[in-house]
Amino acid sequence: MSQCAFFCVRTPGCTGYNIENTAATQKHCELSAYAETDVGAAVVTENNYDFYTKVNSGECPADFIEFRGNCYYIETLNTKTWLEARDHCISMGADHVSLESQGEINFLTRQHPRNWWTGGNHIAADTPWVWAATGRQVDMCAPIPWLPGEPTNNDLEIYMYATTSYQRNDAGKYVSSYYICEKST
Repeated sequence: MSQCAFFCVRTPGCTGYNIENTAATQKHCELSAYAETDVGAAVVTENNYDFYTKVNSGECPADFIEFRGNCYYIETLNTKTWLEARDHCISMGADHVSLESQGEINFLTRQHPRNWWTGGNHIAADTPWVWAATGRQVDMCAPIPWLPGEPTNNDLEIYMYATTSYQRNDAGKYVSSYYICEKST
């Protein structure tokens, strides 16, 4: 959970927050108590990212944040293997995140500045990379590119994570990382 979401969840009457991070300023959180504020829009202009995120709208559980009709649990304190993280997501009625749009990636990378597990995997031998939650094939080029030389697709690297450089990589079943869970509202 981002620092802004943390403060909003614990502030009575807060329904959302705005994050602004520019070259001229440090990260800035603006809490909001206005339910009618437009939610889910991401405005991206070069080095300036503005996101308005609705928190605790009633559609998502308390520890989740809402973006464009989905609820996200963002783990930034504890690391787990891909399977342990997936078990935790499932226990909350969610699954590993499926990265399916550039807006979603921009939003999530602003919330979680570290490497984190996604639902991308190729557990079954001789199959393409798929998203755990949907079984749909992972687009190998977009919306987030692979690191150079990746995926290696060797037997030990079968799970996908997003990196701090806004790229993706594959890793093995014994690697621990932070993670993001996703569920529909």
